[in-house]
Amino acid sequence: MTILHSPGRAGTALLAAAISAALAGNAAAAPITWASGDGAWEDPLNWSGGVAPSAADFVEIAYTGAVSSGAPANAALELVSHAALTVGGGQLSVVGTVDSFGALAIGSGASGAFGRVFVQAPGALSVSGAGTTVSVVEGVFSSGTWQMSQGATLDAESFDNFNLQNVEGAAQATANSMINHAGALAGITGAGSRLVINGNLTNDGTVRALAGGALETVSLDNTGGIEVDGGQYLSASVDNHGSVAVRGAAGGWRATDVVTNAGSVRVEGGAHAELATLDNQASATIEGASASIVELDNRAPAALELVAGASVTVADLALNRGQLTIDASSVLASARYQQLAGVTVLAGGELGASDAFGVDIAGGELRGRGTVAGNLGVGAGGSLAPGDAIDTTGRLDILGDLALAGLFSVDIGGTDAADFDQLVASGDALLGGTLAVSLAGGYMPVLGDYFDIVLAGAVGGDFDALLLPALTAGLRFETLVGTDFYRLAVTAVPLPAPLLPALAALTLLARLSRRRA
Repeated sequence: MTILHSPGRAGTALLAAAISAALAGNAAAAPITWASGDGAWEDPLNWSGGVAPSAADFVEIAYTGAVSSGAPANAALELVSHAALTVGGGQLSVVGTVDSFGALAIGSGASGAFGRVFVQAPGALSVSGAGTTVSVVEGVFSSGTWQMSQGATLDAESFDNFNLQNVEGAAQATANSMINHAGALAGITGAGSRLVINGNLTNDGTVRALAGGALETVSLDNTGGIEVDGGQYLSASVDNHGSVAVRGAAGGWRATDVVTNAGSVRVEGGAHAELATLDNQASATIEGASASIVELDNRAPAALELVAGASVTVADLALNRGQLTIDASSVLASARYQQLAGVTVLAGGELGASDAFGVDIAGGELRGRGTVAGNLGVGAGGSLAPGDAIDTTGRLDILGDLALAGLFSVDIGGTDAADFDQLVASGDALLGGTLAVSLAGGYMPVLGDYFDIVLAGAVGGDFDALLLPALTAGLRFETLVGTDFYRLAVTAVPLPAPLLPALAALTLLARLSRRRA
């Protein structure tokens, strides 16, 4: 990222003082006015008094026709122009303000050196051509239209865009700060085209980086829209209360500091985001795209969705306190994953944690079906519920060890494996916490039915509490901890001990009766 140095407050104050002194010294002087039709700035006959302006003169061009400037010494102290003023060679320098109500076009390798520029609606500023340069000590304030093209460059202390600003054709516009006001549009289009803000961009309108164009900021305060479609956005910190959308196979977003999202963030259509920290406080979606994040914090009540083949890697900790959803074709791979509250929904996708810390559901719920690639721990404040709103039963595959100390909710809708919730761990399973079983879809087990709800390399421990549904009279659920399984089996309710002698006597009497017969 190119970094330019601002003249700073002291330098700006000195400039303002110099301009004020010059204005005071010339307050009594009559302005030099345009006195002709179409013509050249450097021709003395086109000016009142028959003398071309100098850097000490106030200049007014009320004429709305064509005025050209091509000499290197053309200058003014202040300039108010309604003309179609073209700088097609040499340099035009204005010590103070250029107040343009017409069209100001600088091109063909010419240069402009101005104190500040106001582009008044419906006026226009155009800077075009390789080698064409414009330097503005203070700001460019535009309520008209402003076009950069064909490799031209413009440097200023600040930009204020109230209407339309466009950078294209490998041109570059650079400032230390920018305000893109509500309703305004700033576009950067085409390979090599760059809008570089070496400080803060305040965006209340729309900024678009398209087809290879690049937006570069040190910081962004956004209440409007940032749209990157096949372009690039490079930033340090971002404070988003509006929308940021990055799309297209060539689209990219790189942020080296914290991205705080209190609005909407979307990365889609093959784009890639590379973020140092994503602090998501509202809505973020990765759809058919990828993201590399060092640290992720998905806060309550925020929602983060990975859909349509999304791939997200988190180099360090992924922390969830809101809602995080991973669909059947998407993957979130982190070093560590911890949930303190909220819900993680695996809608057939994969949640991974490569560190031994694994996936830790310390609070809230892990719900759905799919794969946990790593160790899974469910703390005393957490819960595990396979299945979802589409299908109440589901299977979670754990590619590591399982440690249960919270609530394990199991739905049973039949004896087929697909009809009851199941945990399948490639490592060991240590059981604890509470097992809560519900019957689904009107199913009622019969004697002999059984359900292996946990399968693992080795199963140890047992649940501290069982919440089991009532079955048909005379039947009950019985638990069995095997070497590599945990089973719920439907067995007959044993008779109370006082009735056993009477039952034995009745059985013996029945046998004797059969013998006599």
